[in-house]
Order: sequence, then structure tokens, then C-alpha cells
Amino acid sequence: MKHYQSKAELTAAIQTALDKYLAEFADIPEAARHTRATDSGKTPSEHLAYQLGWVTALLDGERRERQGQVSFKLDSGEKSGKIVAELEHASFAYGNKLIMNDFSAVIQRGDKIGLIGANGIGKTTFLKLILGELAPTGGKIRLGSKQEVAYFDQFRSALNENDTVFYTLGQGNDYVEIGGKKRHVMGYLEDFLFHPARAQSPVSSLSGGERNRLLLAKLFTRLANILVLDEPTNDLDIDTQELLEELLRDYAGTVFLVSHDRMFLDNVITQSIVFEGEGRLKKTNPSPTARPSCRTKNSANSTPCPTKSPRWKPNRPI
Repeated sequence: MKHYQSKAELTAAIQTALDKYLAEFADIPEAARHTRATDSGKTPSEHLAYQLGWVTALLDGERRERQGQVSFKLDSGEKSGKIVAELEHASFAYGNKLIMNDFSAVIQRGDKIGLIGANGIGKTTFLKLILGELAPTGGKIRLGSKQEVAYFDQFRSALNENDTVFYTLGQGNDYVEIGGKKRHVMGYLEDFLFHPARAQSPVSSLSGGERNRLLLAKLFTRLANILVLDEPTNDLDIDTQELLEELLRDYAGTVFLVSHDRMFLDNVITQSIVFEGEGRLKKTNPSPTARPSCRTKNSANSTPCPTKSPRWKPNRPI
């Protein structure tokens, strides 16, 4: 089965298939639809049902034939303090540009925060303030304890173009440790949809989507209780996006997520901070468009996480 790199490509393939087979079926006289055999040995009605079944398989997740069930969970390492950051009337400005003005909030361990706003509005600066890399120009920001942070962006610049995919992940080792368990590098790469033959390819030969998959695979080998992901879904195929959603929802640590993909945010975050411009920030708990706040089954909050929103639905019945 063909692997579709984007939602648009999948949608186009479905539309083409439906138009083709429905047009062919419409040209067959009613009396012959259930009696005349086609080259495949099926009647026209049976053949149409078969083709529509293929379309349905695409929608229902044929990706599992390629991906398999995810057999690992992210390791959040040692727990951070209960409070990750507490902001009290905090402000920050670059010269005359006001990034944050008189903002108060408490971010706790296990929160999954979506940062929403236009490019250049200050989301990256806000993250640096939260993680202690910058100091506020007004008010107070109190940071929690025992914080181990992993940044998705840091791995982008760390990729060596001449290293192979296998070496980039294992750094000379055949095994990596994920969730307290050893995983062979080859098997772990397959979880991120890398064909075994691709493992010996140089990083320089990877597409944008493959690079992001490799970055995510490497990121999740880190012991960290705070993950910072800036536009992690850029160039990702549907399969990897859904894998990433599952991993982040089950992650016991804290997540800061910057993304313009609202469906992805809705399926992962428990709260959002909206950047409205001119230093105005608004924290929603929970986000109006996000999942209700929930934690993993081993945490104090036993509220079950609801089923995720569907990534795509056909706009007409099949």
C-alpha cells in the first residue's frame, strides 16, 4: 500500500478513487450490476464494494500495517518539583518591544502547555523566561527544582550531515535505553517508520520529514522531565504525527508545545497560553479547544484522558 506523506495527498487519492469507481459503476446498466462478471471475477457491485473497502481502509488506519503497535513510552526521568514555574505580575521587554506585561500563572509538573500566537510575537522568549534562560524585566518568576529539559530545536543544529541514521541515534552503540528498557537501534528506528535499509544512509540524504522523525527519535532517548517542542510537526507524515501525539499524551513530565497545527494541539495539550500582542498573554485552564486536563493513570489526578479528536474525516458518506 502506498504511504501518503500528507493529509492533502491522502485526500486527493481518496477523491480520485471515489470519482473513478463511482463513474464506472454509473455507466453500467442496473440489470447488469449484480450479474455481469468483471475481469476480476466479481460483479460490478462486488467490485465497487471492494474498491470502497480499500478507501475505508485508508481512513481507518492502515498505517498500523507499517508502524505496528507502539511498544515504548517516553521516560520522564526523575520527577521535577511540583511547581515548574510560578509567575507573579511578570513582564519582559526588548527595548520598546513589550513581550509580556503583568502576567501571572502557575505551571505544574505534568502540564502540557500549548503556546499559541503569530510568528515573532514572543513565544520563544517566553520559554526562555520560564526555563530561567532570561530574567524578567518586571515582576517575579520562581522556578521549580530538579528540572531536566530537552529541546527539540537543539537537536536540529547537532545533526552531523556525514553520520548515518544508525550512528546518529546510537552514537556507536547498538542499543538505546527508552523508558528504562534497552531497545536495539534498528527496531527503535522502525517505530519511527525508518526502513532497515535507510539506517545506513547519511543524514545529508534525508528529506525534511525524515530529519524530523530522526530528531524526535533522538529527543526521546534523553532522560528529561520537561520537553520543549517548537513546530515538531513540520514536514511530518500523518503516521508520525499520530505516533507523536500518543507519546506526548502518555508522557508523565511537562510539555511546552509551539505549533500552528491546531488539531495536533487539541489532541495533546491540557492548557494553552495565547499571545494576543502588545504584551497581553491569556492562560486558559483547560484550553477552550484542547482536551480536558488529565494525567497518566499512575498520577494523583485519576481523571481519564478522553479519546483524541479524529485527524480527518471524509466530507461525504462512503
